[in-house]
Amino acid sequence: MFTRASTGLIGAGTLALTAFFVLAAVPTGASCIALLKPSDGPPFVDCNFGIEQWEGGKRRDERYQQWHLKCESPAQGQPSCELQRTIYVMWSKDMGGAWVDFDRHSTADGTLHLVNGRWQEGTLDFDVSIGTVTKDVLHVAMRLDVKDRFATLKSFKAMGVGRAGAFSLPDGNLEAVEFKIPEYTYTVNVPITLEGIRSEDDKRYDDMANGLSAEDRTAWHDGKCLATQKPSTRQLLKQLPPGLQKKAKAAKQESDLTPTENARVRQAAQGAFLQELDMCLRDDGMSEEGRQRVIKFVRAEAAE
Repeated sequence: MFTRASTGLIGAGTLALTAFFVLAAVPTGASCIALLKPSDGPPFVDCNFGIEQWEGGKRRDERYQQWHLKCESPAQGQPSCELQRTIYVMWSKDMGGAWVDFDRHSTADGTLHLVNGRWQEGTLDFDVSIGTVTKDVLHVAMRLDVKDRFATLKSFKAMGVGRAGAFSLPDGNLEAVEFKIPEYTYTVNVPITLEGIRSEDDKRYDDMANGLSAEDRTAWHDGKCLATQKPSTRQLLKQLPPGLQKKAKAAKQESDLTPTENARVRQAAQGAFLQELDMCLRDDGMSEEGRQRVIKFVRAEAAE
């Protein structure tokens, strides 16, 4: 929706790690750093806080941000601000884990416009231009209680209008988006998948094969039995109840059977295959322990 990631997909490979970041809550009483009379440089206020994204009155659990905001007010000239946003979009493991983006906005380049920059008097209102295609605007209103060294955030409001559509291209739909600082600080775990030279499937296979004894690895023959075992229709049907045997034999396609019946057929096919595989491994001289290890691996892979 409103906030889109655009720089880096942390890919779909072999090693899944979990990074984490802290959403820093800023309820009444929380503070930013503020120096009204620094020894060098202009007065400034510096805040870090976590951001939740809300749409339709509900929090988007897959979208979070971290904001670092710094504003300066020189004795001569206009106030200036810079906002750095780290954006996290959590996806499923199949889609690569997490997408992380870094956006920088400032009064210097025009991507941050100060509406009221009198932060020393407790008011800091600004607009942020977001997106390279849609040029959406995020409106932010902050109220502060400023004292030297600390500025307590009394209220924070941030609103925007999200444009739905793939790859940030507008599709005509608009939705109000609110950005909130959480009431309490908490940690969000971010799944990060590191692409390896080989896949996670390869890792599971190697773990299984390397756990076999030397004799069983010889009998394994790099999975020869896996490639050659194909249970006959007769063997498969024998695994089914009598009533379902006749119906499955007459079926031309999956839709001829109910979902429950199709599940029974698949279960029977797996059972017949595992029986044939066990017999093949036994004939090739694999131990019972080795066969159990292989069967467990094959059954787990089939369940993926």
